[in-house]
Amino acid sequence: MKICMTILLMAATIAPAHAAFVSTDWNASGDGLITRDTTTSLDWLDLTATAGLSYNFVASQFGVGGAYESWRYASDTEATSLLTEFGFPEIDGYRLTVTSSPGAELGPKLSTFQSYFGYNYLLLEGSFLYPILDSFGLTSRSNSEGTHEYFGVNWIHNAIGIHAIPADCCNIDDANGTHTASFLVRSAPVPLPAAAWLLLSGIGGIVAVARRRKATTQAIAV
Repeated sequence: MKICMTILLMAATIAPAHAAFVSTDWNASGDGLITRDTTTSLDWLDLTATAGLSYNFVASQFGVGGAYESWRYASDTEATSLLTEFGFPEIDGYRLTVTSSPGAELGPKLSTFQSYFGYNYLLLEGSFLYPILDSFGLTSRSNSEGTHEYFGVNWIHNAIGIHAIPADCCNIDDANGTHTASFLVRSAPVPLPAAAWLLLSGIGGIVAVARRRKATTQAIAV
């Protein structure tokens, strides 16, 4: 009975992990190309890993031996949920543009998002009227014509935009391009929490003590 009570007390100390985004590696140690969402238990591949590649090419690499084996395209629901987790307003319709200076409320959120996912298009001031920094990714959502849409955020001059745009506007289903990238996801591995290791160690210790006591009692009886 005492052993059972001890196990229950130890189990009660195990709390769920705090929801957070964690950067981890994909193909090489230190590459930091995966963002792990501990809220949804999804791994997200950085946009830089698919920058410039068309929807159809990326999709062709999902099979065994492909460059993106075990990954899939995120749904529009997953993509919009990701943006709202970073604090962006929910997209209503195809396009939502929020005029905001980089130092205002959404500026830090955009910087945080791009620090995890990178950006797939950069146009520095001087080569155009103003700098452009895009973090757009294709999703599995398609329109009535069968072409896919991409979601994302960007900074143009002093405006921060949150977008859902049909891919056919830029012909990026079939064509590679400078504005193209993909939101790819996979199920994150579920590691055993550190507290669970402590629990298992404690159980093992309790069992070992119980066996030792039993062996001692039997020896005395003999």
